Amino acid sequence: MRSKVSRNFVLLAPPSCGEVSANKSANVGALIFIVTLFGSVLIIAYHPPFVQRFPKTFFDSDISKQFEYGSFQVLKEIHEYLFWDVYADAGKLRTRNASSGSFRFLSAIYLQEALRVIENLPESTFDEIISKYVEMNLAHPFSKGNGIALRIWLDLILKKQLGVAVDWKKVEKAAYLQAMERSPVNDLELRLLLQQALTSDFDNRGLIFKGG
Repeated sequence: MRSKVSRNFVLLAPPSCGEVSANKSANVGALIFIVTLFGSVLIIAYHPPFVQRFPKTFFDSDISKQFEYGSFQVLKEIHEYLFWDVYADAGKLRTRNASSGSFRFLSAIYLQEALRVIENLPESTFDEIISKYVEMNLAHPFSKGNGIALRIWLDLILKKQLGVAVDWKKVEKAAYLQAMERSPVNDLELRLLLQQALTSDFDNRGLIFKGG
């Protein structure tokens, strides 16, 4: 059973998804149900089987071969795929400035130019990939939902270039957020944190942080 949920991606729908809600089509995948019903991607943390199934769609099918990994187009499609039924601007560049606490992300007026530069950054080594990830996080291209979309984007690059991905359930959320906050100045802390969580076991890796 397959259902087209965006222009380019096809979601493999689990057989049990029709039991989740009587007023939703059984052709829609379980992950989308969770996001739609509760209005927040955070609810995914309580349903790891759905999260485990989702990245498999990218890693184990021809879907992941449609675009060049490391490009903004891939990130755009991931974001649209995740949030097509949650945010009206899913997959679209933000048009307003964004911040987190006292930290301000890249100004919206520079986004398009910055994304072209980030796309062309090297990604042949682990250090280069993390550096590119940091730059894309600083760009913060979408109004909401950047975090999980960026983690999937990072893992696709890692898999293509190095044959590994991050097992996020081995990464402490608080430590990760601290490392990300300091990464614009020095990304060594982030590199060390993620390097110890690398795995080639794509079927059993997690997208949800340890402890949150």
